[in-house]
Amino acid sequence: MINQIELEEGYIVRVSELGERGFFYPSSRKIRIASRCVGNPVPGWLNQEDLIPISIPSSCVEDDSRYDEKPYMVVWCSK
Repeated sequence: MINQIELEEGYIVRVSELGERGFFYPSSRKIRIASRCVGNPVPGWLNQEDLIPISIPSSCVEDDSRYDEKPYMVVWCSK
């Protein structure tokens, strides 16, 4: 199991989108990490191809890249 993942400023991740049967998948929409942060793998979520779902603080991305007002968001990063 993967523990915390450090993401550097400028790293590109994909946002999550709701898909079939109520599951979340990586979107084709990519966003840039605006400030260095640490992400945690999301328990119960499956990897998709070479992407891992991680929870990051919403504050580490630009306001217009956030999909809601919650303090954390799930993004997908490369293994």
